[in-house]
Amino acid sequence: MNHSATKSTVPAAELQQALLRVLKSLVFRDGPPAALAELPLSQMRCAYVIAEHEGEKMQDLAHRMQVTLPALSQIVDRLVKRGLVERRADPEDRRISRLHPSESMRSLIRSGNDTRQERTQRIIGRMRPQDVESAIAAINRVAWAGEQAETLESHVNTEGDSEPLVELMSQRARAIKQNATAGLSPRAAESGQ
Repeated sequence: MNHSATKSTVPAAELQQALLRVLKSLVFRDGPPAALAELPLSQMRCAYVIAEHEGEKMQDLAHRMQVTLPALSQIVDRLVKRGLVERRADPEDRRISRLHPSESMRSLIRSGNDTRQERTQRIIGRMRPQDVESAIAAINRVAWAGEQAETLESHVNTEGDSEPLVELMSQRARAIKQNATAGLSPRAAESGQ
């Protein structure tokens, strides 16, 4: 057994466990609203993506969700029949339809957001202000690192020669690590502040 490989996976497992605990306590504590709970996962995901990227064309949404246009068309048809999504003609080109959440979908999302906001406020109320600031900074660093890893993966998958990008990302990671120990934010680290 490779001892160094086992040792390096311990922080990853601990981070993953901590993030799951945060998600369970803030986001997944309650199930989805009844109107969404009965949806297949593909429809629920599509409804939320449409709400997040309101007004997108079907082709753009299919690309974003990484599904075929015919498959997405079936999912959207079902969401329209349920009254959760609306197709609207593009004002500049009536041949193009754009996808929008219906008012009932907006209401469901608002309700869920309000519930999470109230829960987050209760949690913050149990923490010291400096701990809240530290938590926000740490979560932002994790999110930033995740976004950078995702960017790196997409460049590696789309470009044959990824070595310069890998080296650049390694340099950024080292700078961030050094600045994090000095108490600087990832953005400050990236800009050299």
